[in-house]
Amino acid sequence: MTAAELLNTRPEPLLWGYGGPLWVEPPELYGGWLAEWMPFSQIHGHSAIVSYQHESWMCEERIRQRSTVDWEARRTQTRAAGGRFIAVDPKHGRTGAARWSPLVIEDADLLV
Repeated sequence: MTAAELLNTRPEPLLWGYGGPLWVEPPELYGGWLAEWMPFSQIHGHSAIVSYQHESWMCEERIRQRSTVDWEARRTQTRAAGGRFIAVDPKHGRTGAARWSPLVIEDADLLV
């Protein structure tokens, strides 16, 4: 059975039971990169190492020490060797967040 065939069977433990190739929470992902060299920085959305609702951290101390948060913009940045993780969480959905701002990368080149 190929990986695609297995995924088509909707194996719930593979999809949701633990952090893996399809879904992983930022604290799980970031921790593994703290001892490695990142080949490039990563930007992701939807989830973060903080709770914006409670303005609290949801990660271990070694990740928090390398991170900054902008509560109003709903963004975090975590430094690791060779790069950084940037999380943008505008909370799109039925109600959305009361406020947020887009991530603007100055002097970026758009590749098409």
